[in-house]
Amino acid sequence: ARRSLPLATLAARLADERRRLDELAAGDLEVRASLALSYEALPPDAALAFRRLGLLGASDVASWVVRALTGLDDVEPVVERLVEANLLEEVGRDATGEPRYRLHDILAVYAAELAAADEGGTAALRDYLAALTALADAACRRLTVTVDEVPLDRVEPSDALTPREVARLTADGVKWLLIEQVQLERAIETASRRGWGVVATDLFLRTMRYLDVYIPHDRVVELAGLARDAVRADGEAALAWRMEYHRALQLLKRSIEDDVLRVLEECVDGYHRHGDPVGEALALATLAHYRHMQGREPALDLGRRAVAVARRSGSRTAYCSAVRELALLLGESGHYEESLAYFDEALAICRDLGLTLPEVQVHYGVARCALDNDDLDRAVAAAARAMELLDLIDDPRGAGYVTSLAGRVAVAAGDHAEGVRLAAGAYRQFVEIGEAIGAANAVASMAEGYLALDRPEDAVRVLEPALREYRDVGAARAVERMEAAFDRAAEAIARPADGPSASWGMHMQARPGRRGDDG
Repeated sequence: ARRSLPLATLAARLADERRRLDELAAGDLEVRASLALSYEALPPDAALAFRRLGLLGASDVASWVVRALTGLDDVEPVVERLVEANLLEEVGRDATGEPRYRLHDILAVYAAELAAADEGGTAALRDYLAALTALADAACRRLTVTVDEVPLDRVEPSDALTPREVARLTADGVKWLLIEQVQLERAIETASRRGWGVVATDLFLRTMRYLDVYIPHDRVVELAGLARDAVRADGEAALAWRMEYHRALQLLKRSIEDDVLRVLEECVDGYHRHGDPVGEALALATLAHYRHMQGREPALDLGRRAVAVARRSGSRTAYCSAVRELALLLGESGHYEESLAYFDEALAICRDLGLTLPEVQVHYGVARCALDNDDLDRAVAAAARAMELLDLIDDPRGAGYVTSLAGRVAVAAGDHAEGVRLAAGAYRQFVEIGEAIGAANAVASMAEGYLALDRPEDAVRVLEPALREYRDVGAARAVERMEAAFDRAAEAIARPADGPSASWGMHMQARPGRRGDDG
């Protein structure tokens, strides 16, 4: 960097993380000297806070972070001193009422250099991660309870925060997780790359309990892999299988691939070898679910195995999850009456334990199976109850699936316009969160609604791009529905008496084929 380089220009050049330290180290003596003078003029506590903030880079942080990094009891005067010295910027208060601060990019690079030479930096970073994990754990436990995940282990309380402070900051678990999304994401990567696998795993499992739909999908998969590798290097094989399982789940949200399902099979064996029947039962139920979506025959046997393992585990939540999944498999495999008994059993557990989200999932399953078995009254009632309960939970993915199914039920019940509206809303939700399998189902429901409304052109309009986009994601049943709808629409358009001009029908394309197919 040249001595005459304006500060704004230098800041722009430093915006590239890979060049920042090189640029500062290249000889911009005026900037470096100015920063050094400001830092050396600080009292010891403020200097400590400044260099410790360098451990986190240029991101906004809450005031509790300063306490966790420094161990100081009263950080307010320290923070005020840094703000007065123009070494820290106050950026307002977050939704929890906490004031938030940020290091300018250049200051963050300089603080990071100081932190690298701080003998207490590593311990300070561990303290910060412990506090962040304790808060994430408290926030996560305020979320809607699910039965489809292995219960979280308790984490050690933070020395930096009192129980009252933790409760205040995480009073609204969703709000806190959204506020700290960037810090949580960075913390998972930091812990993984430093070889702190258990810390990385604890943070990942709590962060992605809700934020996996807000963080880019590829990034979630990457973080799961980093945490898995780190915990495996720690020798924590059981935790490594848990992270492998969660990484596979993320991959399956995009497409159902045989190699990922083989990983799930390995997870089943891994859980079994390490004496984790709850994890084994959930992995079996998940494997059965996706094999069923592929149209594979062994799915029912896998579902029965999941129920048996869950029963032996003694976990009512795992048993509820496995029983609900078996009921769905039965209902869509020609055993509808048997499925209803299992659905009733799962529903009784949900109500006994006061579990709202799992109850929604049971009603969803009942509506889906009832619709497939021409039990329309039961399908309408179950879908309506699931939609009613959605108001009590905050689950974007679950809301998408329930709304999509409610649209399909509405079409079957004769409310075609409402069915299209619901399915279209679900489709937008799935696209936003990157849920390809859900999007395929929603498009199928939209197309069926358009056909019922005698609007085959609109059905083709949504089906053509969807068949190209979602044919290979592994959602065999949804693809079958889309293909059937496309054929019906093409036939309707080709009939002069029923559709637009014959010339339009003559130019009607054949059903879109697989990627790379000629037609």
